[in-house]
Amino acid sequence: MKTRIQFLTAWILVRVQTVTANLDPEILQWPGGMIIALLLWPYLVARPATNP
Repeated sequence: MKTRIQFLTAWILVRVQTVTANLDPEILQWPGGMIIALLLWPYLVARPATNP
């Protein structure tokens, strides 16, 4: 069980790091930046799966 939890946390951290590497933090400073970032999140997650 401990190994599974460690694997899951590592996987989540890698996914978050991958997505945030493509997200400009300056977007959060714009008016409504948090909403824009939340709308861009699914696109950035799905994009690697759609690119050859």
